[in-house]
Amino acid sequence: TLGDIMGAHLNSEARLKSSKTIKNKETALISYIAFLRVKRPRGRLMPDLVDERSIEQFYDHLIARSLSHGTARHYATAVKIFWKWAERSRDYGDLFERYREPELPRAKKSSVTRSPTWSQLDTLIQQEMTDGPHPQYVKLMILQRYTGLRVKQASLLLWSDIDIDGKRIRIRPELGKSSLEKSGRIIPVTPHLFEEL
Repeated sequence: TLGDIMGAHLNSEARLKSSKTIKNKETALISYIAFLRVKRPRGRLMPDLVDERSIEQFYDHLIARSLSHGTARHYATAVKIFWKWAERSRDYGDLFERYREPELPRAKKSSVTRSPTWSQLDTLIQQEMTDGPHPQYVKLMILQRYTGLRVKQASLLLWSDIDIDGKRIRIRPELGKSSLEKSGRIIPVTPHLFEEL
């Protein structure tokens, strides 16, 4: 049945993908099975139900259920990947129609988030210094301005991470967000930062 073949696909993918990715794909494929079950309430769901039209309808169904375009596209893409895998498989290829690309709406481009300029940061810090409800955050904001650290990284720094004589700050691996940062790093710092702190 279609569910068994999807299970084989997920097992195949599990060798190369993270468990979180597999769980997301599984959720998408289960949603597709539930969608097909509405179309065919009785009997076994067979591979001949998978085609570009059913994937397009699945996408529309998800949008009608108020899922975001990004999530609906993600789910439909998981089904597309499954279909490609099954159609090319030695074990299941004869059971599936030849793959044809479904027509899904393009993902909407997200607006680009821009970092604040130096003058915008200075204005913000000045406002916080003069009439802000939390003056204790001023030092944190100054630290972020000079280093580019995230709020969590800056707030979790220890005094042992700061080398005033060497004019640098050590970012411990556990404070890193990206894989590059998780190896730890040293940030050279201008003397002006230490004057302001």
